[in-house]
Amino acid sequence: MIDRKEIVLASNNKHKQEEFSNYFQQQVLLPEDLGIDFFAQEDSDTFIGNALIKAESLYKKIQRPVLSDDSGLIIPSMPTILGVHSARFLPQLSQVEKNIEILRLMQHQQQRQAYFVCALVLYSGREEFVSVQDTWSGEISTEIMGNFGFGYDPIFLLEDGRCAAELTSQEKMRVSHRGKALSKLHKWMVREE
Repeated sequence: MIDRKEIVLASNNKHKQEEFSNYFQQQVLLPEDLGIDFFAQEDSDTFIGNALIKAESLYKKIQRPVLSDDSGLIIPSMPTILGVHSARFLPQLSQVEKNIEILRLMQHQQQRQAYFVCALVLYSGREEFVSVQDTWSGEISTEIMGNFGFGYDPIFLLEDGRCAAELTSQEKMRVSHRGKALSKLHKWMVREE
C-alpha cells in the first residue's frame, strides 16, 4: 500500500516531518520536497475527517500513497477553542503568543485537564485508506516550560510534573498521541506486508 522507501506526508509542518522521520528511521517527504505547493481546506469537525481531506488532496496531485496527520489539543473546560482548529487558533499570533494566551485564559480555571489527539490516515486512492487515532492525557500548566517539542508542548503538563517540551524526542515518541498512533499504524503496515 505504501512504499516504505519513500513516505510522503500530507503536511507542510517540518516539526511533524522530523517526528515521522525519526519514527520510521528514514526520510519522510513533504509536498515542498516534491516541488508541490500544498494546501487543503480542513473543514471537517473530526480529526480523522481533516486527515482524510489532506490525504485525498495530496493524492490527487501526486497519484501515489500518502500519509496524513491531523492533531490538536483539547481542553474540556474550554470546548470552544482549539480541538480540530488547534493549528488555526488565533492565526495572527506566533505559537509562543498562542501558548501565553491559553495560559491567560486558563489562569482562573481549576479544571485544567487537557489531551492531545492524533489521527493518521494512510491513503492509496480510490477511497482506499486506513485510519488510526490515539490520545495523550495531561493538563495545562501554569507556565511555559521546556525547550524541546513544538506547538502546545511547552504548556502541556504530564503526570510526572514535566511539560511535553521537556521530553527528548525519543521519550515523547514513546508516550505521545502521535507516537501511539504511529505505533498502531506501523503494526497494521507490518501485517499487510
